[in-house]
Amino acid sequence: MAPRVLLLPFGGVRLALLAREPHTYYATYLAGEWRGLRIRRGDLVIDAGANIGDFTVRASRAVGPEGRVLAIEPSAESRALLAQNVLLNGAANVTISAAALSDRPSLRWYSASGSYLVQSPDGEAGSSQLQTEPLGAVMARAGFDRADVIKMDIEGAEVSALRDVESLRGTREIGVETHSPDSATATLANLRDAGFTDVRPYSIADALAGGVGAVLSHPMSIARAELETHGYASGRFFKLFSGYQDIPALRRKSGIKIYYARRRPPRS
Repeated sequence: MAPRVLLLPFGGVRLALLAREPHTYYATYLAGEWRGLRIRRGDLVIDAGANIGDFTVRASRAVGPEGRVLAIEPSAESRALLAQNVLLNGAANVTISAAALSDRPSLRWYSASGSYLVQSPDGEAGSSQLQTEPLGAVMARAGFDRADVIKMDIEGAEVSALRDVESLRGTREIGVETHSPDSATATLANLRDAGFTDVRPYSIADALAGGVGAVLSHPMSIARAELETHGYASGRFFKLFSGYQDIPALRRKSGIKIYYARRRPPRS
């Protein structure tokens, strides 16, 4: 049986997503996980680990027809919904890539975790091999000579992908989700090596500002989403206010964290 798909609105955006994974809508449109990234009109944006395109379609609208978005997603299931969401939202400035990112070309084992692909031990039951590529190679194939803004959520492969420092040379700011304490330490070191100086974590303030802003700007969209997901978002925000952070990136003992990093502009 095919998985059930919901079609949820957010202002002018429409998002098709798996009914079993409502957190995708919640994380981007209410919890504001990527709201710390400042996208400008005309930017070249990379969505590495695009999943179903929740961030992709917002970035597409933000850059306008003068800009472009490269959405990278190796999971076939997620990529099908990503392509559907690009069409639903008329995002003609989006290029989709099936690449799996690393610091060099190699064959690596991956297994499915929901609609996500995660690296797995060699030959683990249910896993399959994918050819990985450096970000710079994927950018060149898509005709990107730089990336002004990068969002990266690639399920633990962020450390190796960010060793490709050359591909980050023109990047103004980047948001990265890390997936373990060791990953966070190595990722922050890689960002410093790439020249990023202003680094901060995603915070409760980001989540609350995102939620309040979403409800005030698009109340009917949020009401529709709550109806379709049986109150998924309101339940999470209740837990947030009551002291239990039901957002993985905010849990104290969670290995998942999000960091925003910017280059400090040169002094005049």
